[in-house]
Amino acid sequence: MRLSQKLSLGIILLVGVPVFLLGYFLSRTSIDAIELQTVDRLLSVNQLKQFQFDRWLTGNEGRLELLAQRPLIRDELTRLIQEHATARTDPELSRTHEREHQRLLDDHLLPYVSEGGFERISLLDPVSGEVLLSTERLTEGMIREFEEYFRLGRLATTTQNPYFSITQSKIMMTIATPVISRVGELVAVLAGDLDLAEASAILSQGWDSTNSEDTYIVNLAGRFVTTPRFGEDFSLLGGAQTDGVQRALSGETDTQIYQNYRDVEVIGAYMWIPSRQLAILTEIARSDTIGPISRVQKTLILVSILAGLAAIALGIALARGLVRPARVLVAATKRLGQGDLDHRVLFTSQDEIGQLGHAFNEMAESLKQTTTSRDNLNREVEARTAAEVKLNRTIEALEQSESLFRMLTDSSPVGVFIADHSKLRYTNPAFERIFGYAKEEIIHRLGPLDLTHPADHETSREYIGKCFAGVVGLPPCPFIGVRKDGSFVFCEAMARPIEYDGNPALLGTIVDITLRRQSEEELRLKNTVFESSVAANSTADIDGIITHVNASFLRLWGYASKGEVIGRPLSDFIAHADEAGVIVTALNEIGEWAGDFLARRRDDSSFISNGHATVLRNEAGELIGYQSANLDVTRQRSAETAIRQAKEITDSIIESIPGLFYQIDRNGHFVHWNGVFQKATGYSSDEIPHLHPLDLFRGTDKSVIDVAMKKVFTHGRAEAVAHLITKWGESTPYLFTGALKPINDVPYLLGVGTDISQLMEAEEKFRTLVETTSECLWEVDAELRYTYISPRISDLLGYEPEEVLGKTPFDLMTPEADAQLRDELRDTVRHRESFAGIENASIHKDGHIVVLEKSGRPIINSRGDLEGYRGIDRDITDRKRAAEKLSELLDGLQRSNKELEQFAYVASHDLQEPLRMVASYTQLLERRYKDALDDEARDFIGFAVDGANRMQRLINDLLTFSRIQTKGRAFAAVDLNTVVGHAQANLGAAVDETAALITAESLPEVLGDEAQLLSVFQNLMGNAIKFHSDEPPRIHIRARDVGASWEISVSDNGIGINPDFYERIFVIFQRLHTREEYPGTGIGLALCKRIIERHGGRIWVAETKQPGTTLCFTIAKHGKEAA
Repeated sequence: MRLSQKLSLGIILLVGVPVFLLGYFLSRTSIDAIELQTVDRLLSVNQLKQFQFDRWLTGNEGRLELLAQRPLIRDELTRLIQEHATARTDPELSRTHEREHQRLLDDHLLPYVSEGGFERISLLDPVSGEVLLSTERLTEGMIREFEEYFRLGRLATTTQNPYFSITQSKIMMTIATPVISRVGELVAVLAGDLDLAEASAILSQGWDSTNSEDTYIVNLAGRFVTTPRFGEDFSLLGGAQTDGVQRALSGETDTQIYQNYRDVEVIGAYMWIPSRQLAILTEIARSDTIGPISRVQKTLILVSILAGLAAIALGIALARGLVRPARVLVAATKRLGQGDLDHRVLFTSQDEIGQLGHAFNEMAESLKQTTTSRDNLNREVEARTAAEVKLNRTIEALEQSESLFRMLTDSSPVGVFIADHSKLRYTNPAFERIFGYAKEEIIHRLGPLDLTHPADHETSREYIGKCFAGVVGLPPCPFIGVRKDGSFVFCEAMARPIEYDGNPALLGTIVDITLRRQSEEELRLKNTVFESSVAANSTADIDGIITHVNASFLRLWGYASKGEVIGRPLSDFIAHADEAGVIVTALNEIGEWAGDFLARRRDDSSFISNGHATVLRNEAGELIGYQSANLDVTRQRSAETAIRQAKEITDSIIESIPGLFYQIDRNGHFVHWNGVFQKATGYSSDEIPHLHPLDLFRGTDKSVIDVAMKKVFTHGRAEAVAHLITKWGESTPYLFTGALKPINDVPYLLGVGTDISQLMEAEEKFRTLVETTSECLWEVDAELRYTYISPRISDLLGYEPEEVLGKTPFDLMTPEADAQLRDELRDTVRHRESFAGIENASIHKDGHIVVLEKSGRPIINSRGDLEGYRGIDRDITDRKRAAEKLSELLDGLQRSNKELEQFAYVASHDLQEPLRMVASYTQLLERRYKDALDDEARDFIGFAVDGANRMQRLINDLLTFSRIQTKGRAFAAVDLNTVVGHAQANLGAAVDETAALITAESLPEVLGDEAQLLSVFQNLMGNAIKFHSDEPPRIHIRARDVGASWEISVSDNGIGINPDFYERIFVIFQRLHTREEYPGTGIGLALCKRIIERHGGRIWVAETKQPGTTLCFTIAKHGKEAA
């Protein structure tokens, strides 16, 4: 390259490059400043919108609570719910119910909806979750039992975070609050579905129509909760899976530049709202923020181009001006070399060019005056000319080499240095950046070892020595560099020997490998973590085929080698295919899945795995596979379930404790208490935390409680009796117990207070009872020696209590009773069993025998040791004598019953024979002499025959009635459906005659006497047919499970029974009608009653508003025959 070209290029670089760099720096600085300002504003917008959104939710919660607490609303809702079930079956009540229903909607609920905030308001049954009342009538009757807002809304006002409603096909948020009656009972749950369009309107407030600012909210699935600014279409697509949304849903709050849901590059601020499980994002197109800067950039580029052109023109002009004198000298030199010793150059300037020309002229004059021969002169000229040419070429090469070297080293990202044996002689900017020094702080001041960590001095010194020695093929030398600020930097150095300023030196390079070392360490650490992790780690390709697993995965799933696993689909290791589908869907939609699933081992056994899976993407953002980590949480989940159940049980136990429960810290503050405590003291839950325990006592009781509390915190346990003073000044005696319980290393007093007012009364009553009762109360120790006996012993056995203490019961028994009971009682004591009704003959002090009945229970202390027994002795001497007399009477009664049964049989047989003869001969008399008899005589004969027949039926019914207990069959399994069928067949003639319709629901199988049960059904069905109204009889039989029994009912549409006679009809021979109206003996229902009582049941007439009669009876399920 010619000198003019070098000069031109140098000027262009000196002028153009700074202009370009200055323009780039200004535009970059402006862009960064505007983006920073935009980020701050977007973060502020997010905070403001979150505050407005929370205020909107809180306001609607308060509105719904006010609606639920209105007395008029509460009372009408209570009445409406109570009438709901009845209105379904009563048409008249149903119409009234519907009018009340609509009035409640029109007057209260619909106006609330029209005020805004809610799309609909519904009233839910507190047990079943059924929608009883709704401003959207189509939803009434739907079940919301499993909805989160229903379950939590029964306890307190709650807002369910956004969820996708299948019935509404959109994202919804619902507020629910309990409706409490005047008596404190939960009567309903009031639920309001929020109008999320209002939330969208709140977020849209303040949007500038001139830019693309957009604020919206998404839920955990990335679905839009509010409508984005740019149309419903994006909202209907379901959600936004942008980088900003994903970061927000992972719990981050930050800003970033990314592609939004419209694939537009935006500056976005995202914030996670943990209390609502929502993310709020505010975005603005990046083009809107950097548009003005782009125009400035274009202007700077144009200025840079113009400056560059000007620099080029200036460089060319300066180069020509500087090079022209040099060309003149070159031409003069050539002419001088050709022998023209008279040629001179004319330079009038006094600068270096003028001095050079003057020197040239002196040289020419000196050559001209030489007396050397022409040949020598020519040879000298030729030699000097050649030397000059060589010198010029060398200078030009050196200039080019040095320029190129400096240009390369100054722009190189690699540190370059030249060093002699002790100091650095040259460094480039990259070298200075690596070690944090300025050039003037390094050159001739520091040597290579001054920038090396002491631990690497020996290695570095050896490497430098090899380089000076010219050893070829040396690898890079790694070392730890020391920066100016004392920090360390990992480096690699290479060097070769050169000559610099005439002295041996090293030319070398320094590379900062800190990031590479960190990347290598991170990769090595990740591989180590992956392989050594206790979690079962795995990776898979985009088709779900496993590509790598660690040892924990093999152990957890029961495989011996990776070859058995790699290459198989992930679904092979999941027990249920539907769970695998859920995981894949979540990964594809949101890029991450975490949760529990049922895993399948190699031996087909299963376990609960807690997994966390994410997608793998390359640098271009393309999906390349999946990675997951899993832990066996089977025991953990079981333990969590057990802990949760234990907590629920503990909380239930605390609330179900009949006494006061309290938890107090060392400073005397109430931390926890139960409902009984709050009710007993009369203080509210807001007042109790501000009380000190001593505030609940007066006088000496204060010091008693104070001492007891201090004793708990010093000795671990204490108890005290004191009178609790309520908020209203009432005093009640309590037994207070307390125990020290550290919770999270913080000591607390846990205790229970028991109301002992009744106990104190009971003690007084017990003391009176002991002194006045006819039984003798006693206590014995583990060796059965009396430690206490009541004064009643003197009445029973004539001894004073002091005479009995220390003796055993055997000492007071007759020898026969002692021999019979000693081993039995000691065996009972050994097994710590209770005993009752043990009869023993004891000897009175005066010598006569007293029969006692002894009962006792073991006394077990808190350590589980047997301390003795406590019990009573009862004098049963008179009862024993009465029992013996009763036994004699029972034997006589049994003989009498047998004789009576025999008499009934004989009487029925002997009575029926004369009746048959009377009836037969009377009828024979009528047939034989009917022509000789007048009408009156025939009437008399009819009366006689009818009376005999009725007498015979009465005798048969009486015989049947008397044999229910004595001649009944043993109970066996009886199918009541079959019994009803037989009864209907037996009544076939009556059924056909009256066109009766008999229906029966499915009846149970019971244990009983089939023949007697057939008699019951036949009597009840026969009565229903007999006492029918003008309409054909309609008889319906049904059964109902009532716990230990079956309730059977027989209903008809007959003439009915006056309620005054409900009891009378079951008395034998009692009739409500004359024989002329309805035939019969009046024993049927008495017979039914007797049979049902034998089967352990009862029979009655059920009240009914319908015409006719319903007779009900029960039969014991276990079929035990009543005595």
